Amino acid sequence: MHIATTERVRIRWLTRDDAPFILRLLNDEGWLRFIGDKNVHSIADAIQYLENGSLAMYARHGHGLYVVEVKDTGEQMGLCGLLLREGWEEVDIGFAFLPQFRMQGYAEEAARATLDYGRKALGLPRIVAITDAANERSKRLLSRLGMRDEGLRLVPGLAVPLAYFAADYPSEEDDKDCIDGLTATFFRLFAANEAGKVSLERIRRLFVAKGVIVKACGEAYEMCDLAQFIAPREKLLNEGTLVGFREWEESARTEVFGCIAQRISIYRKSGRLNGTAFETRGVKTFQFVKTPRGWRISALAWDDERPGLKLPENVS
Repeated sequence: MHIATTERVRIRWLTRDDAPFILRLLNDEGWLRFIGDKNVHSIADAIQYLENGSLAMYARHGHGLYVVEVKDTGEQMGLCGLLLREGWEEVDIGFAFLPQFRMQGYAEEAARATLDYGRKALGLPRIVAITDAANERSKRLLSRLGMRDEGLRLVPGLAVPLAYFAADYPSEEDDKDCIDGLTATFFRLFAANEAGKVSLERIRRLFVAKGVIVKACGEAYEMCDLAQFIAPREKLLNEGTLVGFREWEESARTEVFGCIAQRISIYRKSGRLNGTAFETRGVKTFQFVKTPRGWRISALAWDDERPGLKLPENVS
């Protein structure tokens, strides 16, 4: 999954194919000194590290460490990502690069893009960072990123205090940016990935645990929880009944009040259902709540244009 592209770097999810790169990075002297020995000494170890680490975190939380590549060549140069560690309540940004890619601004470029993704796409109101107290280079970078030095702290699972930095995103304008990103991520999830498959399980990270989804197309309506929504739609999208499907927002209006928000969107969708092409428009309404991990959708409802029901051109 693509995360961000900047002037010089491309950031994406890790896969098992990245195991050789992980083996090199985790045995680099800088990694061993400032992060520690993860006992990754073979390709099999690297695959297990990926499966137990970032791949598992993607499935649980929708984010984790990402691989950073040279945009023009695809060469892997480092990791940068957003982690929710076991026993923690705060998401932290972490990064590490191979020696030949240090001191060239790549880490700062990737970290800025990752923080922006966390704030806008994931709706995180606060992101922290930890680093070895002796790692002056890392501390200077975190300061340049606008993160605030909060001194030394003991963190869960570690025996020695670490330098602790944080960035907060509390303003209403930032709230609207986060909601924009959250909504855009929701619409993108219905498009097939590089393997031609659609995984709607990631919707869970966009919603509160007991989120509600309502289809209200006509007088009858269907109300479901996340599990009831995901299973039949994944089947429809992955078994050939509905192909080439995508939907996108054409206009929207968002209102924020404290820790709640609502959004009304005019959207368009297209695809081929049972061999017949279609394209139609509709309205979605989103209800949001601000949680300790950022904005999340609490309820979603939609209705589609049909004879006798004409949509406005925009709602912005």
